[in-house]
Amino acid sequence: MQELEHISKHFSDGFLSVSIASLTPEGTPYISYAPFVKFENHYYIIISQMAKHYHNLKEHQDASIMFLEDESKAQSIFFRKRLSYEVDAVFEDTNIEVIEAFKQRHGHMIDQLLTLDFVIVRLKIKKGLLVLGAGRAYVINSDEKIIDQAGRGQGHQKWNKAHNPSLGNVLFIWIYPHVPLWIILAKWPWSPRVSFHWKIQMYQRRFLDDSYLTN
Repeated sequence: MQELEHISKHFSDGFLSVSIASLTPEGTPYISYAPFVKFENHYYIIISQMAKHYHNLKEHQDASIMFLEDESKAQSIFFRKRLSYEVDAVFEDTNIEVIEAFKQRHGHMIDQLLTLDFVIVRLKIKKGLLVLGAGRAYVINSDEKIIDQAGRGQGHQKWNKAHNPSLGNVLFIWIYPHVPLWIILAKWPWSPRVSFHWKIQMYQRRFLDDSYLTN
C-alpha cells in the first residue's frame, strides 16, 4: 500500500501541465489544460482571466483534473496509466512560496505572466483515482491516501452469462414485429423467462425504432 501511495503522490512529477475538465456557465463540459505545480499536497494552475476555463471555474468550482500517460510510453493503448482527481477551484491570494515553486518549474516567465491577466488558482483535492493497468484502479481520498481498490480487485470480467440472451429471447426479438400483441403478451413458449414488462418494452420499440433489424 505504501508503494502505491508513493506512486500516486509522485505520478505528476513527470508532467508540466495538467488536463482540466470544467463546466461552462451553461453546464456544458469543457476540456482544457494549464501549467501546474504541486505544493503541500495541493495543485496550483496558472491561467489567463481571458481563458474560457477561468470563467468556468469562477462559475462552477467543481472540476476534474487528469495526468495521462503518454501514448508512446503506454504498454497498451486501452490501459494507459493515469491519475485523476475531483477538485474544488479556490481563488485566493497566492503566497510567495507557490510563486517561487512556479518559477523553479516553469522559469521566470511566470513573473511576466503575473503582471498581465494571469492568476494562480488552487485546486483542492476531494478524491481521486489511480489507474496502473487492467484491473489495477485505486481510490484515493483528499489526503492522497489509497482507501480502496476500485472494482474490488476483480479486474475486467467476461460478460455475465446471466445477461446473455437465450435462444428463446433471440427468436422473440426477431419474430415479434410480425406477431400480434396478444400472442406476444402470452407466455412465450421458447423462453418462459421473458418477463411481461420486457415484452411490453420490445413491442413498444416496434413502433419507435426498427433499426435493430438492420444493425
